[in-house]
Amino acid sequence: MALRAGRPARLILTLEETFQAVRRMSAEVRVRTGFLSDGTITFREIEADYLLGAYADIADRAASKGSHISCGPYRVPAARIVARSILSHTPPATAFRGFGAPQPNWAVESNMDDAARALGLDPVELRLRNLARKGETFIPGDTPADGEWEQTVRRAAELIGWGTPLPAGRGRGVALGIKSGPTTGLSYSTVRLLADGSVILYAGTSDMGQGSRTLFAQITAEELGIPIDRITVVMGDTAVVPYDQQTSASRSTVLMGNAVLQACREIQAKVRAMAARLHGISETAIVVEHGILRLPDGPISITEILKPGLGSLGGEVIGNGESRKEAEPGHPLSGSAAFYEFNCTAVEAEVDEDTGAVVLVRHVTVSDVGKAINPLQVRGQDEGAAIQGLGHTFMEHYIFDESGRIRNLGAIDYRIPTSMDLPVDLQSDVIENADGPGPYGAKGMSEGALICTAAAVAAAIRDATGVVIRDLPLTPERVWKALSERPQATAAARETAQRRAPG
Repeated sequence: MALRAGRPARLILTLEETFQAVRRMSAEVRVRTGFLSDGTITFREIEADYLLGAYADIADRAASKGSHISCGPYRVPAARIVARSILSHTPPATAFRGFGAPQPNWAVESNMDDAARALGLDPVELRLRNLARKGETFIPGDTPADGEWEQTVRRAAELIGWGTPLPAGRGRGVALGIKSGPTTGLSYSTVRLLADGSVILYAGTSDMGQGSRTLFAQITAEELGIPIDRITVVMGDTAVVPYDQQTSASRSTVLMGNAVLQACREIQAKVRAMAARLHGISETAIVVEHGILRLPDGPISITEILKPGLGSLGGEVIGNGESRKEAEPGHPLSGSAAFYEFNCTAVEAEVDEDTGAVVLVRHVTVSDVGKAINPLQVRGQDEGAAIQGLGHTFMEHYIFDESGRIRNLGAIDYRIPTSMDLPVDLQSDVIENADGPGPYGAKGMSEGALICTAAAVAAAIRDATGVVIRDLPLTPERVWKALSERPQATAAARETAQRRAPG
C-alpha cells in the first residue's frame, strides 16, 4: 500500500480481525518419566504436537525452542523429545510471551506432581532432588545452569507457607518454569555527552512496555553521574539509531544494556584522558566510579571536567558500544542460551465444589534475575506475567467450527482476566546473585512467571479436591465436571484437608 500510494500507510484492524490474525500456539503434549524409588529421574519421553495454523510465521521456531528445553530445569540423563509443527486451516500462531515453553511445561510439571504422589514424596522436595545446580550441564551442548535455582524454590515455598495446615476446601501447588534466553544477538548503542552535561542516548530497542527506556537511562546515569532527568533516550527510529537485531527473547537488558554500558565506559576513558592531560598526570592514576574521577589530589565529577576539557570550541564526548552473541554452527537452535529465565510459582487455591469456581487465595512468584537494576519494574513484569498466565489457565481459549473459523471472536465471548479475577494476595520476589551476563550481573526476565502458572494452579486444585485435570483452561464447568465424575476422590481429599485444618 505504501509503495503504490507513495506515502506512509496504516493498517487498522477491528478487535474481531485481530483475533483472526495471529494467536498463541495450542499444543497436545504427552510425557512419560522414569524415577528411582528415591525420586531421582532416570529418563523422560516427550511428544508434543503444536498447532501452527494456516501459515508457519515464526511459530515453528517457537515450537523448536520450547521443545528443546521441555525437560525442564532438571537432571535428565536420558531424554527423547519429538515435537511436530502441524499446519491446519485455523488462524496462524506466532511468537507470544514464553515462546513455546508454557505448553510442554503444563504437561511436564503436572507429570512431576503425579510422580510426587506416586512416590509418596513432597512435591517441592522431589523438584529439589532433581534440580540442576549452578554450573551443571542439564541440556547436552547448551549453557550450564546459570543460577542458584534452589534458592528460588525455597523462597517461594517459604512465602506460600508450604507444609503449614490448611482449612478444608483449600490446597497448595508448586511448579517450576524455565525458558532459554536469546541464542544469537547483535546490538549497537551510541551515547553523546554534551558540553552542558546533558546526555543523548541512542538505542534501536523497541520499548513495548518492558521499561527498557528507563533501564538504559539508569545505566547511563550510574556510569556518567548524570541526573536521569538530563538524559534523553532516542529509540526505535531506524533512520537515527544504530542497528539492533531485534527486540525479543527478553534480550534488551543484557544485549542492548551491555552496549549502552560499553558506550558509557568509552566516554569514561575519553574523559579520563582529558583529565590526565589537564592535570599533567598519567591516566593510570585516575579511577572513574559512578561518574566521579578520583585524582591523586581529590575527586572531580565528569561534568566538572567537561568545560575545561572541551575548551572554548565546546563540543561533546561520544561513546559507541557493541554487544554481540555469535551463532554456533551445529547447535539445534543456532546457538546456546545467553541466560535462562527461571521461575518458581506457588499458589494456594480454594475450590467451591458446588460450582467448580476457583479462588486463588495466595499467588507467589519468585524469579532468578541476577540483578534487578530497577526492582519496581522487575516486580511489575513478573506480576504482569503471572496475571497473564492466569488468563490461559482459567479462561482464555479459542472455539473453532468445522471450517477452522473462530466462533468466540471479541471481548465478550473471549474472556481475559480483569481486576475481579486476580488473586486475593499476589506476592512477587526475586533472587539476586549478580550472576547474569548483563550489566551489573543482570539477566533478562519478564516471561518466566507466566510459564508455570497453570501447572501450579492445577496442582493446588488437585491438592484441595483430589481431581486431576489435563486440559486447559480450568473453567468452573471443567472443574465441576471433574468433581462430579470422581466423587470418591473428592471425599478423600476433603477428609485429608480436614485432617490438616487447625484443631
